[in-house]
Amino acid sequence: MITETQIAQVITAILGREGGFVDDPQDSGGRTNFGITQTTADDMGLGDVADLTYNQAFAAYRRMFADWRIDQMVEFHTFALIADACVNHGSGRAVKWLQEALGIVDDGVIGPQTLQALEASASLPRGSEALYASILSLRIAFYGAIIGAHPYNAKWAHGWLTRAASFLRPWPFI
Repeated sequence: MITETQIAQVITAILGREGGFVDDPQDSGGRTNFGITQTTADDMGLGDVADLTYNQAFAAYRRMFADWRIDQMVEFHTFALIADACVNHGSGRAVKWLQEALGIVDDGVIGPQTLQALEASASLPRGSEALYASILSLRIAFYGAIIGAHPYNAKWAHGWLTRAASFLRPWPFI
């Protein structure tokens, strides 16, 4: 099981990658701060996302990880990858990638079947590494699909691919 210390490490890393307030009209995520959209801030009762503090964002991510049930994952590195993907792409999409990589029904919700499949994967020789690589490949392909469908998104390609590449070096990366 993932520890609170490991969860804190991952949240700290995400907050560092996400940075501060952004209001780019071309960004489909809209106004964000520390990677938290205004819609999410509204849903969580956090007020104007522009005023969000580091500590509020940290607490919000901890709450989201519990709500998404990703804090119940058994292997740290896969948890870190999924957590970052949830923030960058939405929890439903990230969990579907996890489920697809596990070879189970991809409903986008972590439940008993997903947790059981994660435990089984972690018990296989190099199972966690294979799962991790599969999820990361799905994520990178998704970036390509976004740019292919909407070429104006290419302006973010460098940042997206740098973010994805940060999960390649070295195993384990944190």
